[in-house]
Amino acid sequence: MPTPDWRYEKAASTVKALCRVLQTDLDDEQRSALSIALHDGLKLVCDAITEGDPSRGDLWTPGLVKLFMEQPDQCKRWLELLDEPEFKPDYYQ
Repeated sequence: MPTPDWRYEKAASTVKALCRVLQTDLDDEQRSALSIALHDGLKLVCDAITEGDPSRGDLWTPGLVKLFMEQPDQCKRWLELLDEPEFKPDYYQ
């Protein structure tokens, strides 16, 4: 069975790939499809972090999708932010 670290690594890789694609010329339909994929990838990242450290609580908020969609060039920064123990999802709702 995959560990939380393994799931985090795979989901984060997917999110990074989606962010790279979001930095290209896309039409509205393509951006919409990527938004759904990014939603799923970010949810998996948050779930893996929470499973690895339950004391952090649920980190997921749909507001993260907007953040990543609007600034895909900052993807690495946003993922690092999620890793911070002080991260609070309430700010991104």
